[in-house]
Amino acid sequence: MPTLSSFVLIALGVYAFVFLLLALVQSSKEFKQQPLADQERARKTFRWSLISLPFVLAGTYLLLLAPPEVMRMLPVFIYLLLSGVALWLLWRSYRLGVRRDERLVKSLSGKPLRNAKALVRTFALANFMLAAGYIAILIAIPALRLPLNSWAPLITIMSSCYSLFMWHQERKNAA
Repeated sequence: MPTLSSFVLIALGVYAFVFLLLALVQSSKEFKQQPLADQERARKTFRWSLISLPFVLAGTYLLLLAPPEVMRMLPVFIYLLLSGVALWLLWRSYRLGVRRDERLVKSLSGKPLRNAKALVRTFALANFMLAAGYIAILIAIPALRLPLNSWAPLITIMSSCYSLFMWHQERKNAA
């Protein structure tokens, strides 16, 4: 287990690396060629990541110091968090599919898509399928007694499929 001083040095190194990486991205030619609205949206995201990173690093250190009882509660917290995400996705698919809320038809970067009216049903189905996948994982965890180290790959696979689908819809809509 790292000491506080070594962890602070590691945390400062991670923070400096992320800061330099974000500065490098913002100074690149490709970044400067983006529309100003996209640049500002990216800068806002970068600012929030730099603001939240110290809290994440401090939380990591606190988890390293946590007693075993707290560590046993971590899977329960992750399970409840995944349940919340699944419910949010179901609510989102309801708003898209039943209420036809075109404001939710956006690209991965958050920009509204041109042909939102035609894509509402497709996005509703995609959100519903992702929610159903998460619910299947939530059911499989206690039923099959999946270990904690297998949860992340399953969630990542489903989220990646959803992201690829959204990226495809964005590309198709742009053409």
